[in-house]
Amino acid sequence: MSTNIMYPNIDSKSESGQLVQIRSYLHQLVEQLNFALGNVDSQPSQSMSGVGLRNVSSAVIGSANTAQQDTSKFNSIKGLIIKNAEIVDALYQEVTDRLSGKYVAQSEFGEYKQETDAAFRKTSLGLEIVLSENQSVESVEYSVLRSSNAWIKTGKIGEENGWPVYGMEIWQYGTQVSDDGSYSEERCARYTSGGVELYGEDSDNPVARIIGDTIEITHAYIKKSLKLGGYLIDVERFNGILFKPLKEE
Repeated sequence: MSTNIMYPNIDSKSESGQLVQIRSYLHQLVEQLNFALGNVDSQPSQSMSGVGLRNVSSAVIGSANTAQQDTSKFNSIKGLIIKNAEIVDALYQEVTDRLSGKYVAQSEFGEYKQETDAAFRKTSLGLEIVLSENQSVESVEYSVLRSSNAWIKTGKIGEENGWPVYGMEIWQYGTQVSDDGSYSEERCARYTSGGVELYGEDSDNPVARIIGDTIEITHAYIKKSLKLGGYLIDVERFNGILFKPLKEE
């Protein structure tokens, strides 16, 4: 016995019209599921291959396959529903904790202070850690203040084509102000199952990437040697560069 699966016909040119069509389809789907489940409850001896369960399973599997095959449609309908939702049911559990420390050393040469702070935030999406450390040196001849801030996130760190991206992201920013002047630096690294990205001062463009079997890097410093195709490039011999053919194994 064949089963016909009816997919939603979302063809309205306006967002409000599309929302009405989605609501209508959802109401019909709920009625069909209730009817199918009612048939299953009324026939307890029916096996898992019964008509009611087969209809439900086919609809669920068909919908899942459609979402996987057409990511853009999934993302557009998802955005449309969220944008025009009248009722949003969201429940989040969050656990937060905070720790702090302080160290002071005084002597005839001056004073050294260190203050540290760590905040932990755990949700269903992952773990976030915010760290900060301030160090200061005060003496008659010299004074300096160093501040370091770091942010570490593990779990869901972004999205790609509507799919969640899981991994770890580390960001650090530091400044120093002294009698000699001031400077700052910023660094960031992202680790995912798809690869590794390292950032410098520009947080939008990585300076190095390892994606699959490809490495992209802005500057490379070879201390000793590099294998390139069938050659070994030696940068230590004769104060120059030596290209040596590799023996075939």
